[in-house]
Amino acid sequence: MNSFHCYREELYLLWKKWDKSNSGPLLPLDATQVHLPSHLFKTYRYLWYSFDGLSVELGRRLKKGWAKTPYEWRRILMLAATEWLWDSGDHAYATLNQWGEVCRKHCGESALKVVNGTLRAFLRSHENSSELTILKFLPKELIKIWSFSSKPESELIEWLKAPRQQFYFPLDQHKEPSSELMEKIDFPWMNLYQLRHGVEPQSVLQNESGFFQNIHAAELAHKIMILKRSGNMLDYCAAPGGKSWQMALAQRENFDIYMHESNPRRAEKIVTSPLLNHFKQCIWLPKDKLKEMSFDNILVDVPCSNSGVLIKNPEACRHLWHQNDDCVEVQNEILNMALSMLKEGGRIFYSTCSINPLENHGRVQRFCEERAMQLVEERQWWPESKGGHGAYLACIE
Repeated sequence: MNSFHCYREELYLLWKKWDKSNSGPLLPLDATQVHLPSHLFKTYRYLWYSFDGLSVELGRRLKKGWAKTPYEWRRILMLAATEWLWDSGDHAYATLNQWGEVCRKHCGESALKVVNGTLRAFLRSHENSSELTILKFLPKELIKIWSFSSKPESELIEWLKAPRQQFYFPLDQHKEPSSELMEKIDFPWMNLYQLRHGVEPQSVLQNESGFFQNIHAAELAHKIMILKRSGNMLDYCAAPGGKSWQMALAQRENFDIYMHESNPRRAEKIVTSPLLNHFKQCIWLPKDKLKEMSFDNILVDVPCSNSGVLIKNPEACRHLWHQNDDCVEVQNEILNMALSMLKEGGRIFYSTCSINPLENHGRVQRFCEERAMQLVEERQWWPESKGGHGAYLACIE
């Protein structure tokens, strides 16, 4: 975990800045109202995954003293323990000493004695113990989610520990990238490339020559092209436009793809995209024109819990498995809107980046029962250690 030793003090100060109420817990990124610097993102991800379990373990170590420990001290205890947990090795005590210096600088000598003693006792008690594992400190919601995929828990650990973020994206033939940056992947109807570890997207894509799209999202778009009815297509929640572009690449003629996005900021990405504007059959559809048309196929990539992309969006943990989540109402509203615009005999494609069955199969099943619709086919993609995110697709008619 290279980012910890480089940015220890910076991470502590950011956490302190976000936690203005001194309530102690690590805030999810979307609640901080602060843009997290990219060099701290992975460190924050490790801390988030470990927070619940480490709080319990340190509380057990300090017993009643944990409740009386000032929040500034708790942050340093949590940060130091997290770094040791994820990056334990021969330099464990040196790591704790470095956090001691941060503690001395910001909290004083009295804090240093308590923090240093607690951390060393914590380390000694777990040096030769198999009891302390990363799995022990993962949020219970994450374990519960993963259990649906029948994956071994050891694989979950490796998936979370892997620092890589691998993305896939299609490019035109004349945009062949350097083999040093990525490798080509066989795909039925387009070129896909996998970024090698450490390669920044900006170093590969010049002048918006492609979309960065996860491999499972690309497979989802391909599946839609197989199942769609003849006629036109409405991509109702289209931004940033990756799926529309993939579908346009797959079938360049006699297939109009209308795109709509209700969020003005996201809609701007579609309207100004030179990639989408390159295809005449990719047509932006504003709200006032939407009600005048009907469609043979409608894709609704609805807002969801993001449980399939926790590796890059860990703050989604906080609202998983809440049946009264705000997403439920929005998903139902979008499905009903799609039905009102669907031609007789047409198909709705419902997709999410979730692995929560409540908002995937459960949502589709209830919709079909209430609206006398039929589930033609569905597929669930699970997160993979190689970089594939979780996703879901249902074809309804």
